[in-house]
Amino acid sequence: MPFQTTAAQRYIAPGVKGGWASANPHASLLQSNNGDLGETATPIAVWMVGAAGAIVGQFAFADTVSGEVTSTSPGGALITDTTAGTVRVGFVQRDQFALITPYMAGSTETLFEGQPITLLAEGDVWAEFAAGAPMGSFVFASYADGSAIAGATSTPPVAAATTVTNTSGQPTLTVTAGPIPAVGSPITGTGVPAGARVISVVGAVVTMSANSTAGVTSIVATTAAPTGYRAVSVAANGDIAKISVQGA
Repeated sequence: MPFQTTAAQRYIAPGVKGGWASANPHASLLQSNNGDLGETATPIAVWMVGAAGAIVGQFAFADTVSGEVTSTSPGGALITDTTAGTVRVGFVQRDQFALITPYMAGSTETLFEGQPITLLAEGDVWAEFAAGAPMGSFVFASYADGSAIAGATSTPPVAAATTVTNTSGQPTLTVTAGPIPAVGSPITGTGVPAGARVISVVGAVVTMSANSTAGVTSIVATTAAPTGYRAVSVAANGDIAKISVQGA
């Protein structure tokens, strides 16, 4: 870690990305199991970081089938108060065990594959907002990397309609204009089956989890998942803000 050579601010930071923002009660996201706790069963005893890794101070997606947690969505449907699914969303708080593996590195924000991990279901923490966050904003987790995104309403943000080309009956869509959806993003559009999600992206080629039909002219991708959190302080672009499930 390099030595400090300048003092850019007159006052110390009020918090650190992923750190506790208060001493209020917090709750962990409970692990799932396979429904059989017998001696021969292999229940999910603890959440484990998946191959894609998990980033401290951001949200992560927990696969209730495999028990793996990653900052990128595994692609399953979210479990909400009104819908069934296989994926839950929690926050990666910074007070967790991590390994600093890069040569001569002094710090890291990434938890690596195979490490046990605890996700927060609620609790007041500091989150970083690349595009800022007004007071009271709804907080969403990016399907691409779990980063926090602020929204004015409880409706998750979506990418603008994207023009595509495809072959009838094939799940592969070639994006010809507009943003490219992230893996795990739910997508809708003419000729797109209900519940379809992006399972891979290579360049401009997007592969869906279900076969499309003829006549696909555009797709709309939901870019982030609801978290239940709200911003309870203000953040400028790239700054941190307090978030809480207790409302604004």
